Amino acid sequence: VLVPEVITVPNAFSPNGDGQNDYFIIPALQYYTLESLQIFNRWGQLLFETADNTPGWDGRYQGQPQPIGTYIYQIRLQTPTGIPIQRQGNVTLFR
Repeated sequence: VLVPEVITVPNAFSPNGDGQNDYFIIPALQYYTLESLQIFNRWGQLLFETADNTPGWDGRYQGQPQPIGTYIYQIRLQTPTGIPIQRQGNVTLFR
């Protein structure tokens, strides 16, 4: 299995229940060991954290849908050979 060298992260998702893009997931993570995926709001509050890429973030915090806007993600993972990788960026939530 070839491991992608570039980790492509979606820049938007729409958790509106239509079955398309309802979760913020990073598809290439299937080739890596995910240590942590964290989602923060613009005030730095941790809204979501997991070490499992499935199903991903559904745009909720404590069961409540979060407002349309930009959120910060941080991911920590390891390549199959054990090399640590960290990424940080923004994702926009649409409804």
